[in-house]
Amino acid sequence: MVGRRRVAVLGGDGRFNKEAFPAWRVRTYRGLRTGGDGELKRLQDALKAGGFDLVIILGRGNAHSVTKTIRRLCRRLGVPIESRR
Repeated sequence: MVGRRRVAVLGGDGRFNKEAFPAWRVRTYRGLRTGGDGELKRLQDALKAGGFDLVIILGRGNAHSVTKTIRRLCRRLGVPIESRR
């Protein structure tokens, strides 16, 4: 579907309901506590490749270092960020 917003969701406790956002193409990435370094690396690679229009950082399940890393990368790439609980 053309025009769907590409959104990455980082962290959380598994309660993010992507079906509630049918106009978005959502990909979730687990935080460091549950997903390990591999999820962070995949998100970084996808951002660098221009894969997302927006990153939503959820408050649970993320280490501060991960949040800081993704915020800096998004700022450098011009990708908007939203923080949610």
